[in-house]
Amino acid sequence: MNAIKDPGTDYWAGTAVRENGDRAIKITRTGSARKPGWWLKVELPSGRVLSYPGIGISVEKSVEEDSDRVDYRERIRYMGENQTTRQWGKQYTYGGKLAENCISGDMLILQEHIGLVRLDAANPAYRVWDGVEFVTFDKLVYKGKQTVTTRYGITLTPDHKVLTEHGWKTASQSEGLNRAKAGLPDGFKMDWV
Repeated sequence: MNAIKDPGTDYWAGTAVRENGDRAIKITRTGSARKPGWWLKVELPSGRVLSYPGIGISVEKSVEEDSDRVDYRERIRYMGENQTTRQWGKQYTYGGKLAENCISGDMLILQEHIGLVRLDAANPAYRVWDGVEFVTFDKLVYKGKQTVTTRYGITLTPDHKVLTEHGWKTASQSEGLNRAKAGLPDGFKMDWV
C-alpha cells in the first residue's frame, strides 16, 4: 500500500536477500508525488517484473447485519482481465497476494491434476489453487525460524493475512473470527473447508 500512496519511491518486501544484497521484492509506483503514475511495478528476485496498470486504492465499506458495525478496508485496485468473464475492467486484490506469504511447509495445498499435497512437497510443474483460480508458483523460500501461530488448522506467521467473515485480518487479529468460505475448483469437494 505504501508504494501506491508514495509514487516514485522504491519499497522492499520479503525477508529473503538477493545475491547483490537487496531484499527480495522491489515495489514501485511510477510517477511522482505531484503526478502519480498509471503503473505499479513489482520486481521479483528473478528479475522478472510484474506490472499492474491503473493502480490505485479503493475503500470498501461493509456493515455487519446483527450489530450495524461499519468497517472500512482499503484494497488495491488495478485494471486487468476478469478471470471469470474474461472482460477487461477494474480488479481488486490485497497486498499479500502481490507479495509472498509466510506459511509452514507442512500445510496442505491443492495442486491441479494432483490433489492435496504438503506445500514443501509441491511440484512447480503443476499450478496451485489460490481460492479463486489455479496459479503458477516458483519455489519455496526459506525465511529462517520465525514465530508462528495456528489459525483454522494452519500454521503461519502472526502477520500472515487470512480472509475472515470480517474481511482480511492478520493471523494475530483473527482469533475468535470465523474464516470466510474458500472457493474450490469445479467438481472438487472438501468437508473441512
